[in-house]
Amino acid sequence: MTVQSDTYLKQFETVQHANDPDWLATHRAQALAHFQKAGFPHRRVEAWRYSDLSRVVTADYAPATPSTDACEVDATFAPLNPYRLVFVNGFMRADLSDGADLPAGVTLQSLNDAVLSQAWLAEAVGKRKPEDDQAVQSLNLAMAQDGYVLNIDAGVSLDRPLQIIYHSEGNVASAAHLRHVIRLGEGARADVIETHTGAGNAKFLIDHVSDLELAKNAVLNQVVVQDEARESICLTTQNVTLAEGAQLERFSFTLGAAFSRAQNFVDFAGEGAHAGLYTAFALTGTQLGDATTVMNHNSPNTTSMTQSKGVLDDRAVGVFQGKVKVARDAQKVDGEQMSNALLLSRTASMNAKPELEIYADDVLCAHGSTIGELDQDALFYLRSRGVPEATARALLISAFLDEVIEKCPLDGAKDILRQLGEEWFARDNTVSATA
Repeated sequence: MTVQSDTYLKQFETVQHANDPDWLATHRAQALAHFQKAGFPHRRVEAWRYSDLSRVVTADYAPATPSTDACEVDATFAPLNPYRLVFVNGFMRADLSDGADLPAGVTLQSLNDAVLSQAWLAEAVGKRKPEDDQAVQSLNLAMAQDGYVLNIDAGVSLDRPLQIIYHSEGNVASAAHLRHVIRLGEGARADVIETHTGAGNAKFLIDHVSDLELAKNAVLNQVVVQDEARESICLTTQNVTLAEGAQLERFSFTLGAAFSRAQNFVDFAGEGAHAGLYTAFALTGTQLGDATTVMNHNSPNTTSMTQSKGVLDDRAVGVFQGKVKVARDAQKVDGEQMSNALLLSRTASMNAKPELEIYADDVLCAHGSTIGELDQDALFYLRSRGVPEATARALLISAFLDEVIEKCPLDGAKDILRQLGEEWFARDNTVSATA
């Protein structure tokens, strides 16, 4: 165990999980042992070579504690009239949430309540075998103090979007580990929005792991906006299992945090399953944003699409790692991935690593990557028409991102996302000329 991870764990020795059922206590012990052996991932771990987590995690994080202070709830997606579940500093706030009138067949509980009443969670939580490069998942399972469980029965559709709001604030360096589970029965459908926000200058470490299981012909649409405080570390991981005909569409927009990594591991467990993962990010200063995706096509006639578009200014660093793996008997698979980055500064950088690992012979798989600057001809054209340079740059940047924003699975959210992008440009003054 490294000194750094050992020091980090000592801060959590007083955290109690006295109400855990036996199966969860066993999972926690196994996960802790794995993390103690592996420590925080570093550059020598291939999957983390561009995102050295061990370098940015300091040793003074204290376990996050519940907050009862008044808090302004994120209203970005209020026009969509969503149900609402709110977490502040890693703990659910029932007084700020609004989900009392969920349809019959929809169950939404805190993790702490659900593990005591939902026996099926024993198989859903922690079933993915930890690998060396996924020690963060082991840390999460060992330390998780809260989270949510969403279960939708077969044939039930959530009539309005469900918005999960995560907010962190305070002036003490704290760490919050949250575990979430989403299970959709056969033919069930849901739209889920996640917003991650932060206030203050505290160096929060926010770590989310979600286990998703979509049964036959289930449909899940996700929209994620990550705008954590600039000194924070934000880690999000999704482990997804798609049964026959299940459909997952996910759009994420990364704006905040000093260091962020969004991981998605998708297992195609039945024919006709599909996953579309679309990412936009806009980073400046010394921010690092990492989008890592692994598509495991274990069944034939499955499809996937991964697309990432990033805008990087100042000394920001972007990372895209996409892997499409096709099993030996998984014929007729169509897996595509594309990464495009726009560098607004000569000191910004982008690391792209698309991979194909194919063991079947009748597939249609492709990947591509581009990294470039603003089109100077287009910029000259706009300026020759009287458009100020800053405005012209903002227009070109917005047009670049709009292609992937159009892939957002919730039509009502697209204009909201575009507005967020415009506000980010104005907030961070990211339209200066390329140096």
